[in-house]
Amino acid sequence: KSKKKSHFEMTYTTIIKLDEEVKDKNIVQKIILCDVQKEVFPEIEKALLSLLHTSGYPDVKFLKKVDFEELYKKNFS
Repeated sequence: KSKKKSHFEMTYTTIIKLDEEVKDKNIVQKIILCDVQKEVFPEIEKALLSLLHTSGYPDVKFLKKVDFEELYKKNFS
């Protein structure tokens, strides 16, 4: 029995403006890799699930939430 595979791709763009006073590379890095991601990910998740559900995959759901804070600390602490 062969498994069926599907490929879905979505492009989502976010534009941010950092305060000109923020010069520290580590602070900018955390803002972009953690803070912005926590803010936009719920919208990305909602859009992707909507795409999947309307494409004939109504039962698809994400079982685990992405913890951007934990990922950031793990990779940059």
